[in-house]
This record gives sequence, C-alpha cells and structure tokens, in this order.
Amino acid sequence: MNLDESKLGMKIPLLEEVEKRLSEVFQQRKEEIERELEEKIRREKEEAEKKLRLIEQELEKGRELLTDYHQVLADFETERNRLQAEIKERFGRVVKHQSEIEKLASLTLEEIKQVEALNRELETLEKRSGEKINFIRQQIEEKYGIVTTIPEIPAEAELKINLEQELERLKKIQELLSMEVARMSEVGGPAAEAAPSAEVSPELEPAKPLETMEAESGEAPAEPSETEPYSNFIGEPTVPEERPQVEPGAETGVETFREVYERLEGFRRSHSEGNGEIPYFEKDGRMIIDAENLITAMNEALEASNKLYQKLAQTDSPKDHFFIKQEIINQQELLRKQLLRITKLCDKEGFTLPRFTESILNVNLLRDLLERLSIENWSDETDFQSITEFIESLKENFYRLITPPVVYLKAILEELGAA
Repeated sequence: MNLDESKLGMKIPLLEEVEKRLSEVFQQRKEEIERELEEKIRREKEEAEKKLRLIEQELEKGRELLTDYHQVLADFETERNRLQAEIKERFGRVVKHQSEIEKLASLTLEEIKQVEALNRELETLEKRSGEKINFIRQQIEEKYGIVTTIPEIPAEAELKINLEQELERLKKIQELLSMEVARMSEVGGPAAEAAPSAEVSPELEPAKPLETMEAESGEAPAEPSETEPYSNFIGEPTVPEERPQVEPGAETGVETFREVYERLEGFRRSHSEGNGEIPYFEKDGRMIIDAENLITAMNEALEASNKLYQKLAQTDSPKDHFFIKQEIINQQELLRKQLLRITKLCDKEGFTLPRFTESILNVNLLRDLLERLSIENWSDETDFQSITEFIESLKENFYRLITPPVVYLKAILEELGAA
C-alpha cells in the first residue's frame, strides 16, 4: 500500500510538469497566432488605406479635369464674344469706309474736273506769256541790237516763276544798257548820237497786257524766225482742245475693274467636300481653281498659328501648352486637307489652276507643299518658321504677278472662253 502510494506520488509531479509544458506550448502557439492575425490585419488595413488614397487621388484628378473643362468653356465663350464684338465693330468700319469711299470718289471726280480746267488755264497762260516774252525780246533786239536767248522752261508747274524771273532779268539788262547810253552821252562818244532813249521801257512791266504794249510801241510782235523758233525760249504754245467730260471707265470698249470682276463672278462655283468648300470658276466644262482664294487660305492658316504661338508664349502651364500646340497642329492639318482636295481635283476631275499664275502657283508646287505639310510639324517652331517664310514668299510673288488685278481677271475670263 505504501509502495503504491509512493509510486502515485512520483507520477503526480510528472503529470503536472507535462501539463505545465503543454500549457506553455499552447500559450506560445496562441500568442503566435494572435501576432500573425494582428500582422495580417495591419497589412490589410494598410493596403485598404493605400487603395483609398489612390481612389481619392483619381477623384481629385477628375475634379481638376471638370474644373479645366468648365474653364475651357468659359474661355471659349469669352473669346467667342470678343471675336464677335470685334467682327461687328470691323464690319461697321467697313460700312463706314464704303460710304467714305463713295463720297471721296465723287470728290475725286470733281477735283479731276477742276484740274482739267486749271490745265486749260495754264495752257492759255503759257501762250500769252510766250507772246509777251517774244515781244520784249524783239524790242530789246530792235532798240539795242542785242539778241537775248531765253532758255526753255523745264516744267509747266514752274511756268509762272520762270516767267517772272525772265522778265526781271530783261529789266536788269535794259537798265544796264540805259546806264551805258547815259555815260556815253556825257563823254560825247560816237555812239551817243545813235543811242536810243535811256528811259526804262514800259513794255517790261509784267502787269500790262499785250494789247497795251502793242499800242504804246506802235508795232506788232514779230513772228519768230526759222533759225530761232518760238519753242526755243518758251515752248510751243498749244490751244487747248475742247473735249467733253468723260466719266472714268466710260471709254468705248474699255471695261473697268468692277465690270470685269462682276462678269467673272458670274462664273464662280463652289465644290463642297466634307466640311470645306473650294471656290472655282466654270464655263462650258472648263473649271479653274480660284488661286487667290487658295493663297488667302494659306495666309489665314499662318495668321491663326502665329496668334496661337503668341498665346503659347504667354502661358507657363504644361497642360495649356499641350492644348495650344494641338490647335496649331489642327491648323496645319486643315491646310493639308484643303491642298490634298485641290490636287485630287486637278489630277482626277479635270480642274486646273490659272495659266496666268502658273509660273508661281502650279500643281507640282502644291504637291511639294503637301509633302512638307505631311512630314513637318508646326508645333515645332523651326518647322513653322520655315513654312512661314516659304508661304510668305509665295504670296508676295503671287500678288506681284497679278498686279494690276484687272489683267489677271481678264486672263481668267479668256481662259474660260468668256473674254
């Protein structure tokens, strides 16, 4: 009995030790599981917070895009209103200038009539002055034996001044001669008896008319000799021919610019393709592209792009830079599409460019320009500057060639067979 009890007493501490170890292992395992669970929860929480931050960032970007969208719409509306106001203002100026041009045209016509009348008066003055000078020259030659040479008057505009100078010169000559005669009379020289009177001849007074001088001298003015024609000292006088007043452009068989322009406009047509139109002239199957309109389209594309470049220089926002450069590229693309349509019309549908400007503007040049527009990029300032110089030179040469425009318009009419 005692032996069994001692054995049992020995087993109890062993069991307690095992239980204690099991409890410790269980506790350690429990703590590990709890730590793993806490770590997992922490990681999932961080991941969830990260996702929430990303969602908030995307939402903020969306708000910024909406704000930009509203701002673009507001800027568009402001710019549209400004352009509409400027268009209205400039159109008002056009109407005002047209009325002023009409008024100035009537005034110009009246001034032309006045100039014509003054020209007739000038011709009459030239004739009378020539007769006076011829008479004075004859008087000096007859009284003093001196032949005076009066130079031709270089310009009709200086006629009055030159005549007064010439009369003053003749006065001085006669005064010097009178002084010489008086001196010879005092010394009793042989020439004193034959010398004429030393009084200043009243014929030299420019205020007296020709008839008065003839009456005082008792002589009529001598006709110019063949060796000294009248034109040697005053220019041959001509009696102005009376001509009826003729309105500008009213000469028989001569068309004014307006008449030629209106006649050509009667053959104007428009080829529509997509969103664009290409104006041309047509008669009896002959179709000629309006070259001046094409040059204008090129120039407008350049001007619009130049304005965008000016706007680009005034902003620092990368986003605005992107949108503005995209608009510049759009201008390039619009011009490229128009040139492509024109070359297709010329190649496949029988359209032509005017022969009058063929040396400056032809289909081969359009193909070269089309290739440049397809390869180059106007958002690159170097490419844009290069194409600007090319088109500006083309425009300058074109307008130099079609000046005066009435000749160019008549050439198109002749090419259409409507001359």
